[in-house]
Amino acid sequence: MDQMHFRRNHLALAAACSLWACAASAEVLRYEFTGTVDSSTYVAQPGEKVTGTFSFDTATAPVGTCFNNTCSYNDPNGTMTMLAGGHQMSASGVGITVQNDQGIPGYEDIVRIGSFSPAVIDGTSYPVGFMTLWMVASKPQVLGSTDAPRDYQVHRFDMVREGGFSTGGVTLQDTLLHFQLDGIKLLQPSQQ
Repeated sequence: MDQMHFRRNHLALAAACSLWACAASAEVLRYEFTGTVDSSTYVAQPGEKVTGTFSFDTATAPVGTCFNNTCSYNDPNGTMTMLAGGHQMSASGVGITVQNDQGIPGYEDIVRIGSFSPAVIDGTSYPVGFMTLWMVASKPQVLGSTDAPRDYQVHRFDMVREGGFSTGGVTLQDTLLHFQLDGIKLLQPSQQ
């Protein structure tokens, strides 16, 4: 998957996330993810590790956000953070889009997790930046539904497992970090 396609999909997801509503909170799930840098500008060197977290409120419902085997969830109070090469990155608001059994060869099940504007790196804020995780399975039935996953089972997505941090725009200079996603694990959820 080329960088331009990666950015285009995530910019579309960013626009869609701003349209979704959020219900009252119930249980906040907190996840930790890890990855390995494959390209970067000044943020980190290829081969360096990425660690991060994101949180998501399960009360966020897909009402009015499902279409053609795709459901989108948005938690405007969710957060996403990453650490790579000694640089701290963060963004507020977490959106999750789940596409189940699309029937498109090579793109059967897809999960995108993103946090959008403003994106912050080392205290500097970028008003159109984003942070994202993206998983694609070439076979159907990796996902059992269009529900927001509780267990992401990253190893089952055989085509794409990647993430990135961008300060916006569509040039390579705007993508400060791109990495291969190694795993996502659920940390202890909290009741709200």
